[in-house]
Amino acid sequence: ESFAAKEVKTTLLADYDVILASHPSTPYAEYTATLAKRCRDAFRHNGFASAQVDVRFARQTGDTVLVIREGPRLRAGALSVAGARRIDAQALKKLVQRDGPLLKDPLRVREDEPEEDDDPLKIEGPLWSPGEPVRFSSAGDARRTAIVETALAEMGFHQCRFRCDLLPDPKNNRADLQVVLIDEGPPALVESVVIRGLEKNTEAAVLREIGYRRGQLVTLSELRSMNQRLRDSGRFITHDVSLQPPLGEEKNFRLEINVLEYPHITPLGRPLTDVEEVLLKFHRWASETERRDQDIVYRSQNEEGRIEAIISPARGATLSLQ
Repeated sequence: ESFAAKEVKTTLLADYDVILASHPSTPYAEYTATLAKRCRDAFRHNGFASAQVDVRFARQTGDTVLVIREGPRLRAGALSVAGARRIDAQALKKLVQRDGPLLKDPLRVREDEPEEDDDPLKIEGPLWSPGEPVRFSSAGDARRTAIVETALAEMGFHQCRFRCDLLPDPKNNRADLQVVLIDEGPPALVESVVIRGLEKNTEAAVLREIGYRRGQLVTLSELRSMNQRLRDSGRFITHDVSLQPPLGEEKNFRLEINVLEYPHITPLGRPLTDVEEVLLKFHRWASETERRDQDIVYRSQNEEGRIEAIISPARGATLSLQ
């Protein structure tokens, strides 16, 4: 009723699982089971929590026929948080309602997690949009979980155990969402730091550069800021600042910093030379050309001719000789 038959058919024929099950060597019973499951999943993903799909074989025409009973379409109702003790429930509700794209907590990213796009560290917000169809699907579950994890990490709680409960109310065509905090876990207070890869720079200089204070609460935003400060310093080829959770009897988190230094640049704590400043500014500009959709153009001319090289994030690289 909510979707045209042609739209349903087009969606299913483009589905990867259905395409695989359509192979001539696949038993017909397995094919129809896959067809029913993927059709049901699609309707559940669009708010039809009780959708039912039967697959029948029409002997007279030789067609496979889907009989779909949608049931009520449930739309997002109220959002609530239960079980909060140290965590501010209202602040958590505000954080999960931010518009995306959001960057996930690296401590929580799973290799087998369904992704909404090509970047496993990104997730689209907000968590809950009142009036919009509720996603009753594994992809919807993964998205809700990732957004709540990200919001908790922004508050400094990287190990909080929780669940997202959908509370269907078919009579009123709605479903509420309750985020249940089972175990808040320890806040990310950092008492110790491990730094690897230093040769020219000192540990004290690196800690000053990232703004670390012993015992500070390291949120997801602060962790990203530390990484950005090392990048902006221009002293490191590669760098990674990460949080490590408590082990065994430990109570506090540990900060781990891994770097690879540029061998010939002025170390932290001393001003860069004029040439180094120019190179650093060029590096910053060049690294942001994709976001600004700007090209890098190099031109050179002498008695033998003219060379023009263009590096474009949208059009690739070109080289012309004249």
